[in-house]
Amino acid sequence: MNEEEMKKIWADLNWRLEESEKINRCAIRKMFNSKATSSYEKIRSMEQWGLWVLIICLIVFPIMYFTGKFQHWYSVATIEALGFIILGFSLRDLKCLPSLGDGSIIDVQKKIAQYQKNQTIGKVLCLAILVLMFVLFFFWEGRGFATDGFHMGIFFGILALGIPGCIYLYRHINNKISEINAYIQQLTEFAKDD
Repeated sequence: MNEEEMKKIWADLNWRLEESEKINRCAIRKMFNSKATSSYEKIRSMEQWGLWVLIICLIVFPIMYFTGKFQHWYSVATIEALGFIILGFSLRDLKCLPSLGDGSIIDVQKKIAQYQKNQTIGKVLCLAILVLMFVLFFFWEGRGFATDGFHMGIFFGILALGIPGCIYLYRHINNKISEINAYIQQLTEFAKDD
């Protein structure tokens, strides 16, 4: 084998190595984008489910009042008013999370930062409003519930499951946001290298 043939083989091998490296970098970039998109869509899905549960609750409480399950109109009115405040927070949060479609996760980086800001304030306020809502409701309606084990069970069940559930969801969403931010950082580092 002469020198020219060896140079040609080395040049071919270098070209293949560079192409392989480009393909690998592209695959890694797609993987980071896919993982970030998946985390983003999970957050968006949880927000949508929470919104639907809230809407169902806002429909059920007046129905329960008109069927005689609740004694006082002002307790239902308070729950509805506070529920609509939470609905406003939920709609604001969902507005920060537009559908990605075929876009990149980097395109919505500012929206994710805004959503994260909303999370720090909104979820704590929503949890406080929920606790206030149930305390007021059972204070007003609870006069007859003191001897009613069913309604007391509902109250303590909501407190025992609802508050830890909200805290778990809040932490879970924050973990997903941290994942998204880490993936976005890795994607931007790849973009700088190219």
